Amino acid sequence: NVLNDTFGSKNKIAENIYSSYGKFDLIIDDGSHIASHMIASFNYLFPEALNDQGVYFVEDTHTNYLRNFRDTEHSFIEMAKCLADYLHGAYLPQTENPHFLYSYMVGDAKRVAALNVPAITTLLDEIRFFDSIVVFHRRQKKWLPVADHR
Repeated sequence: NVLNDTFGSKNKIAENIYSSYGKFDLIIDDGSHIASHMIASFNYLFPEALNDQGVYFVEDTHTNYLRNFRDTEHSFIEMAKCLADYLHGAYLPQTENPHFLYSYMVGDAKRVAALNVPAITTLLDEIRFFDSIVVFHRRQKKWLPVADHR
């Protein structure tokens, strides 16, 4: 199915689309191009309405640099750049684990059984930046990488 609609207050249209049609393999955000709308759509649709291994495609992201489309302190582009850090959440220092560098290596005596990471870390597989386009790929399963250094 191809759905064409405009952004509604509090992302109600996105919620209605998901509840009516279920999850999608591909979502293309060609909406209002207003930063807060782009962020709200992503925050709902990526985790809730995109299938595992799905692709979330946002176009005309150059509008985040134009005053008429920038209605928030942080733009969608800035959010996407932050998500690049969250993509690597399993490797970010864990404050409760001073031996973090070795905590994810198979066979290490100090290896921990679980890491605290943001939920988005378990969903993101890949982020690609192009001229005025950002593409997010969703993980097949909610898993994190395991380092096997021997």
